Amino acid sequence: MKRYIYSSIVVALVVICIGTYYVYSNVSADSLPTINIQKISGDEKEIKSMIITGDYVGNTDSNQFKLTVNGADFKKNNPFLEDNFQQSHKINQLRKKYRNFMRGKLNEASFYEDKNFLIYSNIFNENYSNIEDDIKIKTSVLKKKDNKKTSFTISIPNEKQYGSFYVQDVQLVKNNQLKLIANNTQNVYSNTPNNEIHVYTIDLEKQKLLSDDVLTSDPVGDTYNQYNSYSYSDRTIPNKYFLFTNDQLKMVDNNDGSYEEKLVKSQFIAYNLEKNKKEVIDLPEKLKNANIEAYKDKEIYLTIRDKKGVKLYTYNLENKKIENECTLQLPSNGQDWNEGVTLTFAQNKVFLLDSYVNEKTESQLFVNDISTGKSLYQGKINNNGIDKEYFIRFDEIQVKR
Repeated sequence: MKRYIYSSIVVALVVICIGTYYVYSNVSADSLPTINIQKISGDEKEIKSMIITGDYVGNTDSNQFKLTVNGADFKKNNPFLEDNFQQSHKINQLRKKYRNFMRGKLNEASFYEDKNFLIYSNIFNENYSNIEDDIKIKTSVLKKKDNKKTSFTISIPNEKQYGSFYVQDVQLVKNNQLKLIANNTQNVYSNTPNNEIHVYTIDLEKQKLLSDDVLTSDPVGDTYNQYNSYSYSDRTIPNKYFLFTNDQLKMVDNNDGSYEEKLVKSQFIAYNLEKNKKEVIDLPEKLKNANIEAYKDKEIYLTIRDKKGVKLYTYNLENKKIENECTLQLPSNGQDWNEGVTLTFAQNKVFLLDSYVNEKTESQLFVNDISTGKSLYQGKINNNGIDKEYFIRFDEIQVKR
């Protein structure tokens, strides 16, 4: 008899919780602003494949949303779509097209796609335990032509040395070799440098690890390294190089009880994935203070941004020359383009967006041609219904390939 009493109580509690949840959701939904993009000039087709992710932020809460040409979709209005909100547009696109292959697979950096293959390679704990020797690389390959899937796992050398792994890129090179680039963090009790970037080379046919190469590691002593890698908006596309900056830093005593982080040395490094060759890139003098924005194959996109506007440079990694430079066609309103701007490169275009909106301001959206700087689209994102205690923060611009 007790079993049925307890069951009834549980059912009642579930019903109450669901009812309370929907009352809360409906009340919250009524207070959300109406966010949409209004065209000022250009062709609206330039933003049809664009998704802007962001948050409606208050003092005590934050509401995620995705904004397209059709308006904003708030996560709070779609409680059963939480997983889709957490993933990039590319991941959701692959899920729709290759549902069975994509089951249980996340992290866009772990995917590689071309016209023949869709490949996923990730580092994971095989038994979901705290035992370091359970760490494996799991690789799945889908041949698109015959929809044939193969999967295998391989062990990582010296896995007990590392406490965490973060995959940064996966690329397919000649001879059916897969390159998995990962940032490995040493265990705190290890008497070795803390951070390392590894390139794991995997033979897809023989399903075995060919090599484990360390690109760089933290120096020992009072200095430490900070790595920043770069990518195009679609991280799954084929690339010949892996690019990253290696900043060597140290904490300096200001003699007043405070400490300050000081840059000791900075290197911009390109690793040729086909030749297994690392090269420190010495950029031309005019690009020494430029922002490295993105790269695609052998081309790097850099900007110099200030109150005068945005200059865009295309630098060729192989011939070491600036192949193109242009000034983006943007309004001359005294805006500092180096602050509070979200920027993305995709489809031979550059997308720029003011990162914040409140009750008194609007955000401007610009789409410009990479080669000429010509304006292809200009719009504004309104502030209708924004509470004075809230603001909108735009996090990322994603564009379909």
